[in-house]
Order: sequence, then structure tokens, then C-alpha cells
Amino acid sequence: MQERTRRSVGFVGAGRLAASLAAGLIRANYRVTVIASTTVESARPLAGELSPEVIATGDLGEVTALAEVVFLTVPDSAIA
Repeated sequence: MQERTRRSVGFVGAGRLAASLAAGLIRANYRVTVIASTTVESARPLAGELSPEVIATGDLGEVTALAEVVFLTVPDSAIA
């Protein structure tokens, strides 16, 4: 049986929802590659907590370049 390809996942937003989803996805063998927030400084704590390999960024373009699946975990007011 072939090993299932691990999907790369990124998050826009670095709050509680992103932290919970990312931890669960890592446990389910997904590869979290990038966390983006308004500033790289606000993305760093979560990225570092998850893995030294997770990239923290303030650039949304970097998220789409580094992840096959992107979760928006920001307040509704940030989208509307």
C-alpha cells in the first residue's frame, strides 16, 4: 500500500482557532508549512510552538506559495 501524500497546510491568522486546527492537523499527519498574520512578529509564537520548520510571515502571497490548502482563521470583520 502506498503512503498517502502529506498535504501542506497554511493558515492566515495566528490565534486560538489556528492553533487548535494546526495542532490537530499535525496529529493527523498533515504538514503545516506556514502561519501568516498581520505582522511576522504576531505569527512567530504559533509557528515556533508548532515546529521549527513552520514559517512565520506577514505576506499572504507566501502562504499560497507554500501551502496546498489554506485556512482563513481570522475574525469575520477581517473578511467582510
